[in-house]
Amino acid sequence: MKLFYLSEMSVSNQHGGGLTVQRVLQNDVNLFDRFIHISSFAKYYPPIPAIAAKCTDVYGIADTYFNSGRIKKRIRQVLNGYNWFSKWNAVYIVKQLVKQVNPSDAYWVIVPQSELSVQVVSILYKRYKIKYAVWQMDDHVVKYNEYKQPFYPTDIDAYMKAFMQEARFRWVISPAMQSLYKSMWGVDSSILFGPTIQKSATLNNAADKNHAIRFVYFGAVTAWQLDALIVFASLLPALKAELHIYSAKDNLPESLKLPNVIYKGSVAAHQIIDIANAYDGIILPISFAPSLANMTLLNIATKMSECLASGTVTVVVGPNDAAMVQYLQPYNCAVFVTDNANDNNALKDLQVLWDAAKRTSVLTDARKLVDNALTIEPIYETWRKGYEYLTN
Repeated sequence: MKLFYLSEMSVSNQHGGGLTVQRVLQNDVNLFDRFIHISSFAKYYPPIPAIAAKCTDVYGIADTYFNSGRIKKRIRQVLNGYNWFSKWNAVYIVKQLVKQVNPSDAYWVIVPQSELSVQVVSILYKRYKIKYAVWQMDDHVVKYNEYKQPFYPTDIDAYMKAFMQEARFRWVISPAMQSLYKSMWGVDSSILFGPTIQKSATLNNAADKNHAIRFVYFGAVTAWQLDALIVFASLLPALKAELHIYSAKDNLPESLKLPNVIYKGSVAAHQIIDIANAYDGIILPISFAPSLANMTLLNIATKMSECLASGTVTVVVGPNDAAMVQYLQPYNCAVFVTDNANDNNALKDLQVLWDAAKRTSVLTDARKLVDNALTIEPIYETWRKGYEYLTN
């Protein structure tokens, strides 16, 4: 039996999901016979060279006929909003896919990024009874009402339920997602997110208000991070501090072009922890925006483990019910800025950075968490357990 990967997402060095796959699987990425992409994502985020020859792009109607030109892309955007079109897309993809592979002759690892993966797998399961495992890194299908109660659109809920229940094994990105799926569909799952690629750095206990205070952030500056970064940037003048941002973006958004915010360009992944260790704190931003509740309440960022392993204090900026806040708070391993409406409360929370005993306590507990749970070894074991269950 072969092993196939199916997702809208490529295994690339240029985005968090691709990095997570590589860091978790390690050499097991070579176990896959095919990496099947059912969207044009890989055009913009090319797969790593080691697997490029194994990659197959199987496009639906949207990516085949509506992927070039402003008008066509607008039509595509409108059509993608209709469930009937998504189903039509899925049928079209399966027709193309079965011309290239025998679905029954493989085990499948599904990394869904939209309802399209779910509907494609639904068809493959009904027709070929494929054996598959699900690795749910993001849930872009779930919605939240004004009271932050989750629900799935009526025409998608049945697909999601069957998709999860029929999987031979399930990995999810956070305890919050694990709890949601258990309560909604009665399914068990294992938590699997990105490890740190380096061991814990030397603890930086040296922060004091008598030197230039500097914070650092590494990573994307998109909607999920932006408003939290702006909240933190608003505190910098009162702290007489700077925020240095390392990102692959060519420049910062206008809303972050502030006197105390300095753009530092990109940096190689293996350098992050060493660079971060020289700063007073490293920022882990999570959006406060209700429109991004599906990300905030369910996701664990690829960079979380790296932040905690950096040896400096992780400053988590985001709402109290964020998945990462809920995961980290019991460990006393970070400083939390969860109030985006009151600068005084936020500044009070940050005083831990300059209390030597409290700072040492936070750093020590962060190291314990990293060494016990966030290095490659225990996280790889979780992947491997699911892989062996799928293939035996």
